Amino acid sequence: MLQRIPKIILVVLLAAGGFILGRLSVPEPSASPAGMASKPVAAELPSTAADLDPAEPSDFPRPQAVVVSPGVLDFGTQSLMSRPTGEITLTNRGDKAVTLVAISPTCSCLKPEFTDRVELAPGANHTVAVAHEPRSQAGPSKATLRFVFLGNDIVNVPVEAMFTRPVKADPTWIDFRRDGDKGTLKLRGLDSRPFRVLSIQGFAVPSAPAAVLQEVPWDLSSYDTETCTNPAGERMPSWIVVQTDHPDAPIVDVRVRKDGCTNPDIPGDGDSRAWMILDQRVVLGELSPGEKQIYELPVALLPNRTMNERFTVAKSESPGLMTRFIDVVQKEDGNVVQVEIGADPDCRAGVLMGTFQVESSIAGHDQQIHVFGVVRPAP
Repeated sequence: MLQRIPKIILVVLLAAGGFILGRLSVPEPSASPAGMASKPVAAELPSTAADLDPAEPSDFPRPQAVVVSPGVLDFGTQSLMSRPTGEITLTNRGDKAVTLVAISPTCSCLKPEFTDRVELAPGANHTVAVAHEPRSQAGPSKATLRFVFLGNDIVNVPVEAMFTRPVKADPTWIDFRRDGDKGTLKLRGLDSRPFRVLSIQGFAVPSAPAAVLQEVPWDLSSYDTETCTNPAGERMPSWIVVQTDHPDAPIVDVRVRKDGCTNPDIPGDGDSRAWMILDQRVVLGELSPGEKQIYELPVALLPNRTMNERFTVAKSESPGLMTRFIDVVQKEDGNVVQVEIGADPDCRAGVLMGTFQVESSIAGHDQQIHVFGVVRPAP
């Protein structure tokens, strides 16, 4: 069953440009029909896929005898697709035993180790291991672990992390109103590992020494801002894609924002499409010809609309790009569309920049998704 996007969030999406980023996760074995129920869930949905963190929980009674360490579990800065782990220790400082009966995370991204209730005698302590599931999209993660004790006493422990690419772009997006139609991107290696820029938009650039900071010029001045095309008839790109030789950041993509030219595919009032896939692009990283993987794209129901259709196909629009619709799966954080994405066996080596359409059973109800990756030479 799809989650409904509140009107206020959709308005913010439209006003701010709504440039929504993607999330990649390892698929979980699940079976569900490709169609979705027509009655939506009246629940709030985040404005972007990159930030699926729930709201802070309400205050609960706290057992004064229980002391937690640390008071905030901070995983610090983490690379994309890493799985950081940590520990939280509970200590009973009271004169009576307390019993931990459950651990409830506010986000399915947190995985605490807990199998059965634990009794803490006065002075005793108990340590719980906690893991954060990998994230494919850069940004902060904020959630809470609720330690539930017998008698409905609850201890809340905030959990924080910042996921980022090893190479960060500045600015993080290009805005024509702010930056004009040409400028310079600064790419900085956050892990202090020198790297080189290999190509921009798939075109090789002159070789330069490896460095922690690289300046990358970009120029979109050849595109007419009314027709959104250049003299060759090519449409203005929605992303600037930079290839590097950094082993953990082969692709650095930067969103281009130009009203009327690179707007995200958000259904308007005159569009009867009831759904929207929140991720506008998928970054594959490095892959070999013929290699493919299942990606999960969050999907949501738009306000005041009913889902009377089912997803049917994921159709590639680009040479070398292989896509296949698999299923719609219900998860704790909402529904996801599973799509198998990869490089054709005869795909040429180099930067893969393509698009595919997710289509439903109603003609004309589709959404375009961008795909970026680096294809290794065939063996």
